[in-house]
Amino acid sequence: MGQFLSQPITQKLHEQQSNAILYCHTASMQGWRLQMEDAHIMKVDFREDISLFAVFDGHGGAGISNYLADNFLEALVQQPSFIGEDYTQALHDCFIHLDEMIKTNVAKNTFIGSTAVVALVVQKTLYVANLGDSRCLLMRDDETIELTKDHLPCNELARIRFAGGFVNEEGRLNGTLSVSRAFGDFEFKQEPLPANQQMVIAEPEIRKIKLSKEDKFLFLGCDGLFETMNSYKVMQFIGERLERGMEPPLILENLLDSSLAIDTTTGYGCDNMTAMLIQLHI
Repeated sequence: MGQFLSQPITQKLHEQQSNAILYCHTASMQGWRLQMEDAHIMKVDFREDISLFAVFDGHGGAGISNYLADNFLEALVQQPSFIGEDYTQALHDCFIHLDEMIKTNVAKNTFIGSTAVVALVVQKTLYVANLGDSRCLLMRDDETIELTKDHLPCNELARIRFAGGFVNEEGRLNGTLSVSRAFGDFEFKQEPLPANQQMVIAEPEIRKIKLSKEDKFLFLGCDGLFETMNSYKVMQFIGERLERGMEPPLILENLLDSSLAIDTTTGYGCDNMTAMLIQLHI
């Protein structure tokens, strides 16, 4: 059946951690894909008052997403800017450094890659770094705030064309890749140009936001969750069930099941899915 199984794998894998202000749950599901290419990090209080959350959505294989899950935290804390408590710079430097590590240790000149959405909570300040089309959303009062924007080839045409690439009618870079920023994908990083001017770059967009008592929960999810529901529908789905007292693991299971296609006819709702819910008690 091509890139899909004959029946989806709907078993859910769960993880949960918490501290005084963060109550965190992750659920993931392979779905219709031939293998599970998502990976994630959930590290509450890996340092005093510092927690890290991340979702890595691999494509072309699970090698890079798994490598990121295994190595991101160590690479982050080793950045001089992290030691100097400049967390925005530390996230930027970590992304660039990891892409070089991947090129050396994992994959050279291949179409294997991974998107990444990372949330770093330092006391009551949130830093979000993003590559690709996974998303980080914040529910503030009853308003959904999108803390990331999708890095799609059609949105970064000037850089892609300058590097010698093109975007086809389906919005794919050189007719194959659906994102314009990612770890790996070194086939698109071969031009004699600086790293931040290649067809695909590993330079994240980073946002810093002060958390407050109006903030109810944070959500991180791979793009497969947003193929059948937009950001606002996903947050409404979660918020309504939290208000009814439903337990977070069950909410995430229901979200994954609701996002899964009944068949592979359209291709939508057929991807791996990883959902991370972080309830905030600031």
